[in-house]
Amino acid sequence: MTKGGARIVARIEKAFVAYSKERVNHVSFTQLKDWLNSNTREGISSPRLGAYLKRTPKFVKVQTYRRVGTNSTETFWSLGYSDLDSENLSGWEPVRDDYGKARKNRDTGII
Repeated sequence: MTKGGARIVARIEKAFVAYSKERVNHVSFTQLKDWLNSNTREGISSPRLGAYLKRTPKFVKVQTYRRVGTNSTETFWSLGYSDLDSENLSGWEPVRDDYGKARKNRDTGII
C-alpha cells in the first residue's frame, strides 16, 4: 500500500477507535464519513471511503440495511470480525447482499 493509502487507512482506524470508546462496535458508512470529514483536514469522498473499506481486509462489512418503504440503504462496518450481533434498528430491515456469490466460512476462508 502506498504511503498516502496507509495514512488514510490509519485515519479510518482512528474513526473506529473513537466509536469503540463510545461502545459502538458496528459503525455505519455515514457515521464514518461524517467523522472523517469533521476530524480530518481534507475529509474524504464517499467513493474513496468505500474503496478503502472494501479493499482493506481489516475492515469487515457486517450488514446492509434498507429503510422500510424506500430504497435507502445503510451499510455497517467493523474493525475486524465481531461476535456481537448487529443492532436491531426500528424502521430498517436487513438486506441479503450475497446474491450470486459463493459463501465463505469466515474462519477458514474456504468456500
